[in-house]
Amino acid sequence: MLRPPLPPPGALHSQTTLMGDQELFSEVLKVQNKIFYLDLKQNGRGKYIKIAEKGKYRPKSSVVVPLSGLHSFIQLFDFYMNTDGPGPQSRDVVVESKVFNFSCGENDRGRYLRIFESGGGYPAGAPSGVATQRCRG
Repeated sequence: MLRPPLPPPGALHSQTTLMGDQELFSEVLKVQNKIFYLDLKQNGRGKYIKIAEKGKYRPKSSVVVPLSGLHSFIQLFDFYMNTDGPGPQSRDVVVESKVFNFSCGENDRGRYLRIFESGGGYPAGAPSGVATQRCRG
């Protein structure tokens, strides 16, 4: 899917999507062989952050974090990024009607943090998720 060109980093813009959600800000980050899309949007229920990740050989995946829970989400993300050693394998943070599961894993390329979302607009038990930058360790 082609995305419209983005403004320079830090520049605000506003665009309304076909679903009635208004895009307030968008940023693209390239980390190793992945591309992360960070979008601040709003709709009738309020503002939210959509974090999407696209790897070279896998489909795009995303999580949607209501702005009301962004502080808790960032605290748990920061905990995993700054914890030395194995630490806890999995932790959850509840935001409104959603549960975000953070789990650290390891493969032949190193350690990573995976974030899954369940609840909200998803049918029970149907998670959505992103695998982020490597866990610290």
